[in-house]
Amino acid sequence: MAKLPFLVEPRKKPRMEVLGTEDSGQLEVIRRGYLTVGEKAFLQRAQQSDETTELMLAVIRQVAKENNIGIERAHKVCMAVLDDMRIDDDLFEVVAKKHRKRFDNIVNAALASATQQATMRAMCMLVFRVDPDIGAEDLQELHPDLLKALADLCTDEENKSVERLADGIEDTEAQVIDPSSYEALEKK
Repeated sequence: MAKLPFLVEPRKKPRMEVLGTEDSGQLEVIRRGYLTVGEKAFLQRAQQSDETTELMLAVIRQVAKENNIGIERAHKVCMAVLDDMRIDDDLFEVVAKKHRKRFDNIVNAALASATQQATMRAMCMLVFRVDPDIGAEDLQELHPDLLKALADLCTDEENKSVERLADGIEDTEAQVIDPSSYEALEKK
């Protein structure tokens, strides 16, 4: 792979981290402090298969249409039913009773999606940071604790990427950039 012509090398150097226990098995995984572009794309493709939002929107639209109310009120009532948090609205009982099965399906889909997302996060770390030849069948053989540790590492790296981005936005807003510095960079 070609070496990128960085003007400034990234601040943090990757380090190896050991995940797992003697019971679950241990793996060495690279900790970078951020997700790479490839890792982010992998996770975005995995998240596109989540159908819970579509299911919830369908119920909200149907409740709004059936009761001749606005989407905002339908959303409020449906979310209250989904969260099982009684609110002071006449429609709460009606919607809860009429659409109980659909709400149960949404909860089940969300739980399945959460499990699938954790698995995809673990797979992302294995493929991009351990061995690109690892397949889904290899993942099935992992101890649940190791799977969780890999998924947690991915989440932590993603959170650090977001924090770094937020810090960068705050820094650039407060900092005035001298136009002559652009000219100096162009000459290099």
